[in-house]
Amino acid sequence: MKKIVTYFENFTPRMLEQYNKAVQKFYHELFEINVTDGTYKILYHIQNKYLTLIKNGSIDEGIKNATSKIIHPDDKERFLRFVSLTNVRENLSNRKPFISIELRQLWYDEKYHWVSLLIFPMEMEDEKEAYICFVTDIDEKMKVQTQYLQEKQYQDVIISDAILCAEFDLTNNTIKEIAPRILKTLSLSKSASFSDVIEAVANELVYPSDREMFLKNLSINYLALASNENNYILSFDYRSFHAASNDYFWAASFANLIYDCNTGHLCCRWYVKDINSKKQYELGLRERAERDQLTGVYNRVTFEMLLEDRLKKIKSEMALIVLDIDDFKWINDSFGHVYGDNVLKKITALLKSIIGNFGVIGRLGGDEFAIFISYFTTREEVLKKVDQICKAMPDTINFGKAEFSLSCSLGVAFAPDDGSSFTEIYRSGDEAQYQAKKNGKNQWKIYDKSMISELKKKKNHRIEGFYKETDEFNSLLPNILFENGLSIDTLNILLDCVARHYEIDNITIVNFREFRILAQWSAKNKLIEYLDYFTFLGKYKEGAIRIVEKGETWICNDVSLLPLDLGEFYLNKGIQAELSMPIYCEKKVSAAVIFSFTREKHIWTYEEIETAKRVAKLTSSILENIILLKDSLATTAKLKKALDELKVSEERFRIALDKTHTYIWEFDLNKHEFKNAQKIAEQYDVDLIVKDAPYSLIKEEIIHPDTAKDYLVAHQKIYNGEKTVTCLVKIRNIQGRYLWHHITYTNIFDQFGQPIKAIGISEEINTQE
Repeated sequence: MKKIVTYFENFTPRMLEQYNKAVQKFYHELFEINVTDGTYKILYHIQNKYLTLIKNGSIDEGIKNATSKIIHPDDKERFLRFVSLTNVRENLSNRKPFISIELRQLWYDEKYHWVSLLIFPMEMEDEKEAYICFVTDIDEKMKVQTQYLQEKQYQDVIISDAILCAEFDLTNNTIKEIAPRILKTLSLSKSASFSDVIEAVANELVYPSDREMFLKNLSINYLALASNENNYILSFDYRSFHAASNDYFWAASFANLIYDCNTGHLCCRWYVKDINSKKQYELGLRERAERDQLTGVYNRVTFEMLLEDRLKKIKSEMALIVLDIDDFKWINDSFGHVYGDNVLKKITALLKSIIGNFGVIGRLGGDEFAIFISYFTTREEVLKKVDQICKAMPDTINFGKAEFSLSCSLGVAFAPDDGSSFTEIYRSGDEAQYQAKKNGKNQWKIYDKSMISELKKKKNHRIEGFYKETDEFNSLLPNILFENGLSIDTLNILLDCVARHYEIDNITIVNFREFRILAQWSAKNKLIEYLDYFTFLGKYKEGAIRIVEKGETWICNDVSLLPLDLGEFYLNKGIQAELSMPIYCEKKVSAAVIFSFTREKHIWTYEEIETAKRVAKLTSSILENIILLKDSLATTAKLKKALDELKVSEERFRIALDKTHTYIWEFDLNKHEFKNAQKIAEQYDVDLIVKDAPYSLIKEEIIHPDTAKDYLVAHQKIYNGEKTVTCLVKIRNIQGRYLWHHITYTNIFDQFGQPIKAIGISEEINTQE
């Protein structure tokens, strides 16, 4: 090796300048260490960026100062071993051209940054033992290396329970890595392409009806388009064949798209997981949510959604059949609801046997069913089924010694002629069904436009005096909510029917919470101003105000008998008699329905008082619905905002984990915190960031005391550096109930093999336990 001193002496000034520029580009400090003299000398240093030692000094003092002031505490031991003279001589004597170490150094910004120290032997003319030390900035390199390491560990966690894993070069349509057993199962050679593998899997293992979707989602064109739109993790569920059981099971496909840093090619890491247990559980929940619990057919919400979807997608003619059991109220009242439920089940079985796969059946509520049929050649096919249903009703049903006949009335409407949305076509079918019932029951009718006038009579039959008995009238009031929905507009319809039926001069609904009128009906449009009503009543703590404070009914047949100023208050508003009924919302009195007579004094009858109670209850339902709607909208807005923030901040592998497991969070071992636990925070009694973990969860008894010891042992194993740790614990959910969880922790290590954080994955196994 040339002597460095001689080498520098042969440099021209121009060469030295170029050398200095080259050194400055790659190194930020340059030391000469003279072991014989026990001194060091700084040859080069960038000012005001890196903390360094004094320009010249003894080697021992320099090492001491560097250890106490510049080197990161966690790196001090390694640094001292590295710069020990024994280590330097031993390693360089083994024909190594240099020795190096990577550690963290304090800079002027008061932060530690990664640097590399390189020590070269230096031959001096006077035979002295000397070395030259280069200090290089590798901070960016270490960040990238750490990110790569963590990303790889994330991937390892993701594919730890994969049943199939392979890597492909999509640009060249080739296989990069795949297990030989997979190729053997698919009867493929090593030279097979990505497309060959996907096509073979689809033909050999994928459920026939899922193949088209499987091939589309894993086509090269589809994956390339997704990467162009910055979608790097694509997943979908499908049914895969299991040879051992000779049956299909639910699997999840994950395609992780990356660009090879060397070739620039688009590559895909593909893995498949068995999600059969989880999928079956989810499908069971969905089935229970979509189905009517008594009859097993679709409930109203699902039926409406399915019909609305079909109306948008299918342009050909469709049919809706609305069915109502005749005299079902009499059956319930005479024999009880248990027998009524059995009748509903019999009707359902009858409909299923006749309709089969020809249409979709739903129970809209009570004794009302509906059927929609999407595909038929002529209307006669539909009407034949309708007639078959009508005639198939049993002539008689026995209940003990009692015997009665069972029949139904049906209405038929066709889209798009009779409506292009659920609301429109249902209204048409309901009008036709009402006409069938009105014409004698036990028959069916097809909707036509002339039935509109009949509908008006149906809605106004209370006004025209079709039903004079209070019980019958009150039983019809809920139908107004059913037909028009739970809204303030419905209140006005409700008040109109009641006022006309009892010939009441004015009905007003006043909101206590906001001190405003929700709805008001008045004969000849003579409205009454009630804004100062409850302010005035506040003077009467012993009398009328009890309606507000205790929810009592206020009945006054003659306002002239009231205390003078209160009587004058009513008379000034033109009120002669008043009936006021409290309305409850969220278990508190929040409003009142007020019946008023302005023409004359009035003795309130039992029937009128009972109707007022019924109106108050119906109004309560509407108010509860409005409050729930507001809360739902506010909650939806918050969740949307949180989701947007999550999409920005979450790493794509954490999102993939969240899709494949019940709950996931990060355990920061340095800060003793659980982070990114959004999903579990929604279901369990924990915050998004849990400090002083795991002890705080045990102290607050979020972890059940019986399983607290196992929980602590598991976390101690994580701190000790075990790669994977599992435990069974009971965790308290937001309802206060403890549920069993199977928790798996996977440690993530830094470049020195020290655990820095752990990924926690938890599956709720309460039913299994």
